[in-house]
Amino acid sequence: MKMNSAFLIVLIIACCIGCVVSVCYREVGCVNTRKKYRDYKIGQRWKSSSDPCYSCKCIKRKKFAMACLEPVNKRTELSVRKSLFTGRFESSVNYNLSEDRRISELETMECPPTPIPVYNWTTGTFEPTKIVYYYYIRKVSRCCSRFTKFSYVHPSCKVVKISRCQSKAVMKNNPRKICGKRMS
Repeated sequence: MKMNSAFLIVLIIACCIGCVVSVCYREVGCVNTRKKYRDYKIGQRWKSSSDPCYSCKCIKRKKFAMACLEPVNKRTELSVRKSLFTGRFESSVNYNLSEDRRISELETMECPPTPIPVYNWTTGTFEPTKIVYYYYIRKVSRCCSRFTKFSYVHPSCKVVKISRCQSKAVMKNNPRKICGKRMS
């Protein structure tokens, strides 16, 4: 009996999650026009000025500006005692070297000239290069609807609006009873 109850609860929760639609959007900056263009700090929350049924939060996001190919300034040094043949097998090869570098939002950048691949006769490989990703941090508003919208409701149920920003699914023949039917 406990197994059936647990399975039924999980099934109802999965149906509710699958049938409830949450609408979210992002905007550059963390400004609320309703309160005289108040600028919010990262982590703060507020109600959207365009729709009071939306709740917003100020978050920081990386905005990638450009990617450049640069040489790696690390050279592998071989011992004098090692032969050229064994040096080829012992040299460490690093693939997909990359690095993130933070810049200011107003900074203008140009990539340095792309280096010509240099062949290292000692190791039998080309000198490694890396991709450098330049980014800046930007404040972004992430706003999501606090209003529950149902994408599909069972034919024996209906959606009833509770308040301006809330609704629930109830039985058609008894609006006081919450809809327990499958919603998919």
